[in-house]
Amino acid sequence: ELEEVAPGKFRFTVRALDFNAGYYCAVSASDFARNESSLSPVDFVTTGSNTAPSVVCDVKNLTVKAWEDVDVTFRAVDSDGHSVTLFLEGNPSSLSFSYDDQAQQGVLTIHAASAPEGLNSCIIRAMDEYGAMGQTTFSFTVLPNNPPVITREIASVAVNGPGDEVVLKAGDYFSDPDGEPLFVTPVIADRRVLEISFSDGNIIFRGLRTGSTAVRLVVSDSRGESVTAEFGVVVRDPSRPVDVYPNPVVDFV
Repeated sequence: ELEEVAPGKFRFTVRALDFNAGYYCAVSASDFARNESSLSPVDFVTTGSNTAPSVVCDVKNLTVKAWEDVDVTFRAVDSDGHSVTLFLEGNPSSLSFSYDDQAQQGVLTIHAASAPEGLNSCIIRAMDEYGAMGQTTFSFTVLPNNPPVITREIASVAVNGPGDEVVLKAGDYFSDPDGEPLFVTPVIADRRVLEISFSDGNIIFRGLRTGSTAVRLVVSDSRGESVTAEFGVVVRDPSRPVDVYPNPVVDFV
């Protein structure tokens, strides 16, 4: 490359030379008529060694909850100005890595739900265009997971006829000490009587036919820890002032 740094003064840049090698250099000039000057004095120059790139991360002593996804940014630094690639060593299921070549910056995503509890570590490597490599070891701690708990009992649920719905907020009856979102899986003894769905934190009971059934709700966190609530649900006949279930009564009312 030829760069004019001042009127009549130029800088020559020669790339892709070998490292730790000697080269003889001389320069000549020519005008537009192709009149060429004599060579300048010949200089002998020696190229230096290739310095391995380094990996820089500003995050230290990271603690992650057992259900979180957390992003950590890494930067590649090369004192020689070479192009550098960052990558994650290995392919653990609990980690993923993306790299922006222009910014020479990578993002490590920690999927804590798939990582073992306690201290974890991984290696981020940096390799320049000539194969020189540096690395850093990044450590993080995944906190122990706590199972969900029942904060309020569901005594029973009454649905006012087929097609009607009753909605309960899961957060009124269940909570998670880790603050993570919960998932509700219903188990219905008689699926002819009602159906149950879970959406946006709401437990939705929808009557299908009059009758009663036992219900079990399994409330789980992202690691599969769960708590179970059992209760009865009645889908009543809205045309009757009083409902008795089961019907017929087998013992006494």
